[in-house]
This record gives sequence, structure tokens and C-alpha cells, in this order.
Amino acid sequence: MRDEFGQVVAAKREGPILSYTKKARDLEGLVQQVAAWRVENPQAIIGITSGAFDLVHPGHSSFFNDAKANCDHLIVIVASDRTIRELKGEEKPYVHELKRTGEVASDESVDAVIISDEFAHETILQAIHANILFKGDDYFGTKVHGSEYVDLVMLIPCAEKEFYSSSAFVRKIKEGDPDVAPDWAPPAPPR
Repeated sequence: MRDEFGQVVAAKREGPILSYTKKARDLEGLVQQVAAWRVENPQAIIGITSGAFDLVHPGHSSFFNDAKANCDHLIVIVASDRTIRELKGEEKPYVHELKRTGEVASDESVDAVIISDEFAHETILQAIHANILFKGDDYFGTKVHGSEYVDLVMLIPCAEKEFYSSSAFVRKIKEGDPDVAPDWAPPAPPR
């Protein structure tokens, strides 16, 4: 269909975004995917992380990128809506678990995504036995849940201090606090 200016309206997508269909897995599918990775490369390092990932922001992308630099395949566990509500209150999450999973799957550093309805994701962690469990450096000095199911816990410093959490992101929006360039901002392109 064309409008009066000759612009064509694309067909409305039905169903999940492409990255969701390519990367989202249930437990059985994830176990099969990890087995395939290990057959393809027996020395492959499987990394895993977890979180709410409510309002995906630059801090998440930075974290995924830094985690992926330390493994061959990165799996992200997205906390279910139910578990987030129980942990953070009825006003959360802002974004439904299927949409959050699609957003996380859109990140090029992420190889697989799964939704977990457990607080510590024990079933997934036991089934996968990843080599590395990645968490933010705010976990320094505390025992990370699930560490007994992996070979190593690696804490990653947040490179995006302006977007350390979805709550901080929302606070900045509500306060009208404009964003600033990251420390790593490249110089202006040559003219």
C-alpha cells in the first residue's frame, strides 16, 4: 500500500523479532545448543550471566561485550516477570520478559538467551555447567549464587557508569538529567 507521497508501508511483522527466534531457547534447546558448541570445539569456553535486563541500556551492552571477550559463547539468563516482581516490587519489571529477552538477543555479543523462573537459576546452571559465570563488579566480596555450578566466577567492572542500572536510567530520565559521552568516546571524525 502506498500513501499520497508514494511511501510504501511494510507488512506488519507477526511474532517475535528475528533475534529472538534465532537465539531464545527453552532448557532442552539450550542444552542441545551447548552440546553442539562443545562438539564443534571441545575447548570452547562457555560463559553465562543473568539478570533482569529491564530497560536494556548501554551498561548492559558494555557488560555483554566485555563478557564475550572472555568466552567463545555467551548465554544470558533473563529473570522472569514473576521473580522480578517478588524481588523488586509490583511496579517492576517495566518491560515484559519476552520483550526483554528479544532485546538481549539483539545484542551481537549474546549467543543464546533463556528465561528463568527461578531466583538463582539453579536448574539452568546445573544443566549447562558453563565455564565462566559473569557478574558485575558490584558482587566483589560476596558469594555469587550459582558459583558452585561453574568453573570460575569473573566480575566485570562497569565501563558505563552513567547507566549502571535500569533504576539509575529511569531516575536520569525522570530528573531530566541529560546523558554524557562515555570516557572512551572517540575524537571527532576528520573533516
